[in-house]
Amino acid sequence: MDPNDIFFDKHAELAITYRNRPHWKQPGKVHFVTWRQADSLAKVQLEKLKQDRDAWKRRYGPQDILTLPSEV
Repeated sequence: MDPNDIFFDKHAELAITYRNRPHWKQPGKVHFVTWRQADSLAKVQLEKLKQDRDAWKRRYGPQDILTLPSEV
């Protein structure tokens, strides 16, 4: 299996379903699960996540993961 073939392909067919949030699905691709953490983390961990996010934005800018340089 080609490891580059398991991630989302923006050119391939995509199924989008809805319940509370949209769910994007492509056969054979990695599926991400996310959930709200803001009120379930201690303030120390929440502040660390904010610092990490700010450091990410300083390094890569506001671009999404699909537009990151390949050396990341």
